[in-house]
Order: sequence, then structure tokens, then C-alpha cells
Amino acid sequence: MTSDNLAGLESSLMDLHLSVNRLIEVMQEHAGTLDRGDEVLDKLPLLDYYNGELLRNIHDMRERGDA
Repeated sequence: MTSDNLAGLESSLMDLHLSVNRLIEVMQEHAGTLDRGDEVLDKLPLLDYYNGELLRNIHDMRERGDA
């Protein structure tokens, strides 16, 4: 993978991470208006965990790219 491709991948993954952060915020704000809002809120920690894993993997990818 070329450095341009790697940079593009990192950028896309970071955009995904930020979008999921925003999604979590919106879901928290509006869970009360959903029929199954409690169920949605119960699953948000898992989504947040995997989004954090995505961020850790992005940072790992950057470190390997710098080496």
C-alpha cells in the first residue's frame, strides 16, 4: 500500500470514527422518542467500545507508518 493510500485510509477511518461518535450522541439525545429507546441505550456502550477500538487501530496504523 502506498503512503497516499494509507493516508486516505486513515482519513476515511477517522471520518467513520467521528461519524459514529456523532451517531451515539444523537441516539442518546433522542432515545426517549423511540419505541425501543431503552434497548437502544443498552447497546450504545458496545457501539462506543468498538468505536474506541477503531480509534486505537487508527493510532496503531499511524505508528507503524511512522516507523
